[in-house]
Order: sequence, then structure tokens, then C-alpha cells
Amino acid sequence: MVTLELTAENAEISLMVTLVNGVDVRAESYFSEANLDLLALLLFLSLMKYAGENGQPKIMALDDVLQSVDASIRVKVAQYLLTEFRTWQFLVTFHDRLWKEQFSAVFSTKHGFVEREMHDWGFSSGPRMIEARRDSSDPLRDCIKSEDPRIICGNAGYLLEVLSDWLSKSLQTSVTRRYGDKYTLGDTWPAVAKKLRKIGLTSAADAVDSYMWLRNIHGAHYNEWATGLSIVDARCFGDAVLYLWENVWCESCRETAGKHGDLIHCRCGKLNLSES
Repeated sequence: MVTLELTAENAEISLMVTLVNGVDVRAESYFSEANLDLLALLLFLSLMKYAGENGQPKIMALDDVLQSVDASIRVKVAQYLLTEFRTWQFLVTFHDRLWKEQFSAVFSTKHGFVEREMHDWGFSSGPRMIEARRDSSDPLRDCIKSEDPRIICGNAGYLLEVLSDWLSKSLQTSVTRRYGDKYTLGDTWPAVAKKLRKIGLTSAADAVDSYMWLRNIHGAHYNEWATGLSIVDARCFGDAVLYLWENVWCESCRETAGKHGDLIHCRCGKLNLSES
């Protein structure tokens, strides 16, 4: 446990921390930068909550406030906001797309969540706001009808890597450890495909397996002979990845199906898969 003593000196706030062994230290000399950022945010939230209880409009702007904080802590802060500030309106900015996805996954089922992307900021015109993409499959959907096999295979390969990475975690598959924990599709996909076959998605896993070779020869690396790849094959690869996406991704809670005890389902429960 850590207790905090706040004192104001010369319009500055000094934070003193009492550790469990009784030693008093200054927060900035003991905490990491990420912990200090989190501590400052929690202090700010406490002041905002007090102000809201005493007449201030319940509107809060958070400008990329958790950039330096670990992902697991970010999610807990989002859950805290949802619990303690459920009647508030938030304006939250993100530079990290993964953090944006985590935040929206927490908020989308219990709190209204509208996404916009900011482009082309100018002093005279201001920011240009556009509607954010629905999910990570949009780039592949946008190009699937094109006549360029390279673009289709590239987007299909990227989406498959995203899916394989997410599913290896949510389905709790085994992956051989590597130095630095830098995994590739070759590390994650075999175990994911095996798990998919056990939960009734054999056809989806087999379809991806049938065309995944296109990811390496035309979607990720240069091969001169692959420039003559049939557009039909490229589209089949893209369709196979999209078919997998549609079977494991929930539009409601914006998460892939995951292992929850003996059951496999998304966070909101609308997507249920059984293990045979």
C-alpha cells in the first residue's frame, strides 16, 4: 500500500509517498515516469469528480493522457471512468490506435462511443474531421474488388496477422517463446488454426491455410514470378481472411471471441463458439 501526502508550496503540489516499510520519499524520486503520469491523472480525476458534485458541467477532455502507461493499466483506467463517471461526457484523443481500440472496447457496450479521425489541421480552416473506420477489416474490404492482386494480398496478409495475434491471446493458444517476444504469423497461426478447428471453425481455418502462401509470395515479399498471380486467387485469399474475421469478431463489443473458463465467446456474449 502507498499513501500520499499532498502539500501546496508556492502554488506547486508536492507529493510525498509513504511506503509499506514506513520510509517517506518524494514521488518523483521513486516512481517511474509512467507511474507519475498515472498519479497525476488520478489526482486530476479526483478533482474533476469533486467539481462535478459541486455544480461543474460533467464534461471532461482527456488528451492522450495514458500514452506512457502500460496497456493493462490503461484498460483499468477506462473501466474506472466508466464506473465512477458514468453520467459524464468525455472528449478523448488518441495517437495510439491499439489504445483507441482498447478504450472503445470497454466503452462501446455501456456508454455511447462515437469515433472521428482528425486530418489536415490548418490555422485558417481548423481540423478536418472524418468518420473513423468501422474496424481493422475495412482496408481489405475496400480493395477486394480491385484489379491489383498485390494490394489485395498485402491487406489480407496484414489482417490475418492482426487476427492471429489477437486470437493467440484471447483463445490462450501456446506459442514458442522467442527473445524479445517478437512473434510472426508463422509463430502464432498454427496454434490458432488448431484451436479454430476445435471450436467448429474448421472451414474457416482450412480456407485460410489453402491460400496463406499468397501472403508470403505476393503480400509480404518480392517474387518476380508472382507478379502474374491470378486476381481470382488473390480475391480467394482475401475472402478467406474476411470469412474468418466475420466468424470470430463481434461488431457489438468490438472484440474477438476468447476463452472464458470453459466457454468461448466475445465479451458481450453475442458471439458464442463451442469447443468439441
